[in-house]
This record gives sequence, C-alpha cells and structure tokens, in this order.
Amino acid sequence: MTSPAAYLRWHGHGTDPWYNYHYSEEELKTWVPRVQQVASQSETVYGFFNNHFHGYAPENCIQILRMLGVQTQDQARALQRIEGFRKQATHADVRLKALTLEDFGADVPKDALVDAALGRLMDPNRLERAKRIDSKDVEVTRDGELILARVKEYRVELDPMSKAIVHDCEDWGKLSGRKDFCKHVGKFFLSLPKEEALTRLNAIAADRDAWTFSTPSA
Repeated sequence: MTSPAAYLRWHGHGTDPWYNYHYSEEELKTWVPRVQQVASQSETVYGFFNNHFHGYAPENCIQILRMLGVQTQDQARALQRIEGFRKQATHADVRLKALTLEDFGADVPKDALVDAALGRLMDPNRLERAKRIDSKDVEVTRDGELILARVKEYRVELDPMSKAIVHDCEDWGKLSGRKDFCKHVGKFFLSLPKEEALTRLNAIAADRDAWTFSTPSA
C-alpha cells in the first residue's frame, strides 16, 4: 500500500548549531537506497535539508537529485556554479573592503556587469581563463546581424536572429549539451562592446533553452 506523500528531512550533524552542516557525497550516497525505497511506497516524496547562511542545503539537495538520476539541466548548471564557488571561496581568497557612502551611490562598472552576466553562463575557472586570452588573438567581424570571430585558432559564430552559437573547440563540445560557455566563447563576449555584450548575454540567459549551442557541420 502506498501513501500520497512522504517527508524526509536532513537535519545535519553540526555542533554550533547542528544545522551548520555540509553532507559529504559519501554520506549522501548511503541515503540513495533509502530514498528509493520510500519513493517506491509513496506517490510524492518531499526532501528537506536544514539551511544555514553558508548555503549548504541547495548544494546537498541537487547532489542527491543527481545521485537519484532526476536532476534537471537547470539544477546541473546551478550545482556546477555552487561547486565552482566552493573551490574558490577559501578564507585566503576573501578580501574585505570598508564601504563608504560613495560606494552605495556609485555606478557599477560595465566590466563588472559583463563579468556577472558571464558568470550565469560559465563557471568561474573558465571565466578567468577567458580573461587570460590575449586580445591580439581575437578578431571579430560582422555580416549583417551575424557576428563572426576567431579566438586563437577557433571560430565563434553568434546568430541572434536564430538564437544560435556555433563554436569548434573540444571543451565546447562537452559543454554545449548543458548550454554553458567555454573560455573561447567567454572571450568572444568579453571582446564585444560592453553594452552590446551585456544586452546579448542577458538575452541568452533569459531564454537559455531556446538557444542552440552547436559545433560546425562537417
């Protein structure tokens, strides 16, 4: 006999407080058969992780969804961002700055806005590698609405009307299925005028599933 709903909750094992806890993948793996058993006896399963200001709950939620084989593409992208942030956000990386009233009234530089927009479409490590590509290795041309570029020895084509990006590096082939940028495509957008880059990146992020990320036809 099945029940309409089941409720699972992971409280954590922290000490001060107990919910300040990050479950390891090994710990979560032990839960997979138990969740599957509960799911076989219930129509709907609700799982909850106690959250904390460190934000461990969203990461652990998506990790166990991945282990259960029910993770969506959006969740996969979110997990990649979180894991990328975890790798970079060590105490040694933290820099504190005293804010002034001028900071709150100042306009945000366009460079920072473009970086933030790219951060929605690629992981932090690839973004940093994109910035390290020499601008001399980038050439951008236009054919009507079509924007063509050479980034190092690779080509990038952006067709805003068809909502398509075509690129030919190996990393892009691995990332295109989940619609994330590689460093070459990141550098392409960094090479556009800032206002244009921001407009186009926001358009892609807002309607990501409608865009086609592909490699050139043989």
